[in-house]
Amino acid sequence: MIFTVICIGVILNGIPDEQVMNCRAVGRSKNPALFGGHNLSPLVGIGLNDLPTSGGAMAPPAHLGMLGLNCTNKFVIDPMKVWETTHNGYQAKVASFKEEPSDGCSYEVFDYFTKEPIKNATATYQANENILKLSNVNNEMPYSLKFNGTEIPSSEFYLLTNLTHIENHQNETFCGFSQIKCKTILLQTPHRFWSYYVLKGNDFKNIKIDDDWYEIANKPQESAKIQLNVTIVTVDEMEIALELGPRFNYENSHTLEMRFKQWTSTISFQFDKTLEHC
Repeated sequence: MIFTVICIGVILNGIPDEQVMNCRAVGRSKNPALFGGHNLSPLVGIGLNDLPTSGGAMAPPAHLGMLGLNCTNKFVIDPMKVWETTHNGYQAKVASFKEEPSDGCSYEVFDYFTKEPIKNATATYQANENILKLSNVNNEMPYSLKFNGTEIPSSEFYLLTNLTHIENHQNETFCGFSQIKCKTILLQTPHRFWSYYVLKGNDFKNIKIDDDWYEIANKPQESAKIQLNVTIVTVDEMEIALELGPRFNYENSHTLEMRFKQWTSTISFQFDKTLEHC
C-alpha cells in the first residue's frame, strides 16, 4: 500500500484536569476527543492511499488507463490563504514535497459533520498550477477526504472563502450580576465556532477563555476553568452552556475563542445590571 499526504494545520493546546469548581456539580468538563490530544506541527499530514479514481463520492476502482498516475506524493494546502472561488467550484494552492502528484489525481469528499459522501463532489490535483480543485461543494463547511472508499486519517479541512470577518466575532450581553453562588448562561454558537470545535476533536480543552486555555493538564491552577471559576457544561451546534462560579468576575467582559489552523471564531459576553429585570 502506498500513501499520499495533504497537510492541514491543527493546533491543539490544553489537557484535562480534575479540579473541582466551588459550586454545585455540573458533570464532567470534557468531551471525548475525536482527533485531539496531540501536539502537532502547524502542517498535519493527510494520507492518500491506493490508486486514483475518476472522482466523485464512493468512486469505483481506478480504470486501467489511470494506473500510471502517481497520487501518493506528499503536498500541503497553503495554510495562510483562504480558498479561491472559481467558475465551477473552489481551489487552493498547494506545495509538493519531492515529486508532485500526477495531474488529475482525484479524491472523494466527505461531509465532516455527517461522515457521509458528498454526491458528485470531487477534489482534483492540477499539476500545471500546483492547485487542488474542489467541485460540487459548499463553502463555509468542514470536509474530509477519502480515496477509493478508504478513510484518510487527519484529512479534515474547512472551506473558508470569506476574506472579511475572518474571526466571525459574536457579542452577547446578559442581565446584571448573580445574586446566587452559581449562574448558568447560554451563548449562541456561531457556525464557524462549531465547525472548528468539531474539526479539533469536540474537546473542551481546545477552547480558550480570555487569555487561558480552558484546561491545562500540567498546570491546572493556571487554566481558565480555575482562574475564572467557570465550567463549560455543554457545547453543541446551537448553544454553549457555561456555569459561572461564586468567584466569577461579572465586572469584565470575557471571550471564548476556538481556533482551527490560523483561523479563529470568537464569542464575547458581558453583564449589564442596568438592563430591564436585573
